[in-house]
Amino acid sequence: MCGIIIGLLGLLKLYNAFTPQLLGCAADATGTVIRDIFKKKDVELTVLNNMKTVTETSSEQNCQAHIETSAETGTIDYRIALEGSNFQVMITKVDAAAR
Repeated sequence: MCGIIIGLLGLLKLYNAFTPQLLGCAADATGTVIRDIFKKKDVELTVLNNMKTVTETSSEQNCQAHIETSAETGTIDYRIALEGSNFQVMITKVDAAAR
């Protein structure tokens, strides 16, 4: 019985090694992508925190975070989805106001 359990755990680890898993809303890689998106728009984020999951399915996460620039503060909504074998982070809403 113990051998079967160990075998099943090994198969699960093997499956997870070859199957892409969604990035988390607060993962370092997610934060890097968000900062890069803003940087391409010539907006430097000084603060990116309170990154949290709003809704989640097996193929998509909808998230929210607090952002600040030198002139504004606000929140963003963003989505993380698996497109083929690649992850895509898309900012869906920016709600910012002057400081």
